[in-house]
Amino acid sequence: MRILLIEMLIVSLAYAYLPLWGTYRPGVYFGVKARSPRSPSFGIMWYNAERTDSINHIRHECDSRDSMTHWGWREHNGCDYGLEVLEDVR
Repeated sequence: MRILLIEMLIVSLAYAYLPLWGTYRPGVYFGVKARSPRSPSFGIMWYNAERTDSINHIRHECDSRDSMTHWGWREHNGCDYGLEVLEDVR
């Protein structure tokens, strides 16, 4: 029992040192939120304003039909730094 409590304390302390805000939003090209279940979510959306049907082609959620050349983190330390590249050919 004592070892279990010590292990739980170690895990709790490690979790406490994780950043509150981060890239905790899978499935979108870019998104951030807090580690809270009720956190507001933030991200980016974009579209080609020259298209007449642009509302149907908003980029936000990752989708292979978007014909994106590349998207994803090139560098990310999981704490306070990240470099993400989004290459959109349209």
